[in-house]
Amino acid sequence: WLEYNTNKNYDVACMFSWGDIKNYEYLNLTSTYYDNHRRTLLETLDKTSFNVVRRESGVRIPQNQFYNNMYNSKITMAPIGYGETAVRDIEAASFGSVLIKPDMSYVNTKPFVYEDGETYIACKYDWSDLEEKIDYVLSNYNELQTHITENMRKRFKEEYSTEKMA
Repeated sequence: WLEYNTNKNYDVACMFSWGDIKNYEYLNLTSTYYDNHRRTLLETLDKTSFNVVRRESGVRIPQNQFYNNMYNSKITMAPIGYGETAVRDIEAASFGSVLIKPDMSYVNTKPFVYEDGETYIACKYDWSDLEEKIDYVLSNYNELQTHITENMRKRFKEEYSTEKMA
């Protein structure tokens, strides 16, 4: 886990690919499954005044810039991708960002680390309450950053321990 601070340059990080970029995982084209969800997230954020850092047109950027952008963001967005969980979830905890993603309460799996208001902030799948959720996080950032980050870190350590995974 990285040391983190509260002095961050951006309100929201959207560090994922989308659009004309073709994403392949294990030689399978995956972008068609999640581009629409990502596009509607970005369109929703474009209508707000939040300071958003993102990959323009979904184009890859150098890894150090990618991580620096996330480290310097108060909120990390993790839209649904090729599944409900995303690497952004753990990156948010690593960088001291509050994770916002669509509600995970319907997921029934072990291990399970997602608890709204404790390890992440849930929003509606269609992003219709996103502005309200971001306002809530930014208005309560000093309390929520430590609360959400430390709870997610603790939950990951507990649920993904060697003993539990074996």
